[in-house]
Amino acid sequence: MHHSPKSDGIEKYALLLSGIIIALIVGTAIFASRQTAVSVAEAETTTVPTVALGDPTETIAVTADFVEIAEATPETILTVTESSVSTPVITRVTPTNTATATNTPTATYTLTPSNTPTETPTSTNTPTSTATHTATATYTPTPTPTVGPTQDAAAGSRFFELPILMYHRVEPWPEDAGELREGLTVQPDMFRLQLEYLRDNGYEDISLYEMQYALTQGREIPEKSVIFTFDDGYRDNYEYAFPIMQEFGFTGTLFLVTEFMDEGREEYLTWDMALEMHEAGWDLEPHTKTHASLTEHNHDYVIYEVLGSMETIKHYVGYQPRFFVYPYGAYDDDVVQIIRDIGFWGALTTKRSLTQSIHYPLERGRIRVSGRDTMQDFKNRLAPLPTPTPEGDGVDE
Repeated sequence: MHHSPKSDGIEKYALLLSGIIIALIVGTAIFASRQTAVSVAEAETTTVPTVALGDPTETIAVTADFVEIAEATPETILTVTESSVSTPVITRVTPTNTATATNTPTATYTLTPSNTPTETPTSTNTPTSTATHTATATYTPTPTPTVGPTQDAAAGSRFFELPILMYHRVEPWPEDAGELREGLTVQPDMFRLQLEYLRDNGYEDISLYEMQYALTQGREIPEKSVIFTFDDGYRDNYEYAFPIMQEFGFTGTLFLVTEFMDEGREEYLTWDMALEMHEAGWDLEPHTKTHASLTEHNHDYVIYEVLGSMETIKHYVGYQPRFFVYPYGAYDDDVVQIIRDIGFWGALTTKRSLTQSIHYPLERGRIRVSGRDTMQDFKNRLAPLPTPTPEGDGVDE
């Protein structure tokens, strides 16, 4: 085929251009291969170790920036990769030799990949449950009415003349005590006289639990039984009432306002004091968390106050408390139903009554002992009242 000079020039130009392109591609590839070198020393390190590959004429100079091949033959192909732990992996691809890692005391190093470390799980702090002294959760229990021990056939016909004495404070009157404070506070000398009278007249103390089993199942109790109850859990119960009661071998029941104790209020028992009394035979029972008047609050709040105090005491003593006292003696049908649903066997009021039966167990009457009482007043309070019918459980005091 005939080519014109112009056509030949174009072909030469095309071949030249193709050569230039191929040279650029090769040059780019060579440059890129040099930029993939792995750093094995800090950039400021001036020492350049070498890697021996078995043939002393073939070495690799390893720097912080690149891997340089010195006196390499066409048959020598080096592949440089990076491990996950920033240690260079150098593999020489030849029919026979593979780089071997051997540390020596000389300046010549052979590099091998180090073991990939296993990640150690980070410790996660899990909060430890603290005896919360305080049970602050608000929750509604599933109604599971508990009426106490199984009743026998005669339970409905049992009536006991059994005084449940209601105390609050036992301590000397403060100088500025008003009528209310004096009424709530029995002074230690008078308290001792009252206990002497009970002992000398054949009274023996029992617990609310013993009374409950006597009423429901006919278990024997002393003919002249008496129950001591102390409302609110004042510190003077430990300081004065507790040691005087011990003198006579009597024990009682503390109805505790648990949140006041949790807060460490100075006027109230500490948990250590209450538990010491418990170990000596006293019962610890709930009187709400904050001494709230239950008839003034909604259903959920009543549960919070009552069940919260029950659970707090259960935490400390290890058993389910079964008796309750209404703050201020205030209750209505809704409150009584909540007390029943939570599982109490009995609840005490401020109504005056000596007679105990299984009828209306959540509205039991007591005998209030006033700090302003004389000994004759105290004796009169123990005098029997007319036996109530099931429709009534005593009179309000």
